[in-house]
Amino acid sequence: GYSKVMDHVCREIRHGRLSRDKGQALVWAYDSEALQHAEKFCAWLGIERRSLEFILNQHRSQRHWYQESVGCWARTLPQARVNSDVTANLERMGYRAASELTNGGKDRYISIGKGYPI
Repeated sequence: GYSKVMDHVCREIRHGRLSRDKGQALVWAYDSEALQHAEKFCAWLGIERRSLEFILNQHRSQRHWYQESVGCWARTLPQARVNSDVTANLERMGYRAASELTNGGKDRYISIGKGYPI
């Protein structure tokens, strides 16, 4: 698959606002994290969590991932290939992602658009 993180990183590299090394570190750091808010997304879609995981796993790139066991995936490229100093210092470099889906204490989010719902 092609993640949203990868999409944003590629754009920033093309525009000269991000180096390739920093971009690789960002993709590695965020794409390796477990899904956040998956239960909420599944409820919105009306499907079970295992159904979502099945769909997502059908789109994993075999070039970058392999299945160690049922439901357990690992990267084919070692993390050492990414500059470990950059990976360890993402927050120091000013890169942070908000994980909250709340606005003013209300538990809601938007599916299309930018910013917060009114």
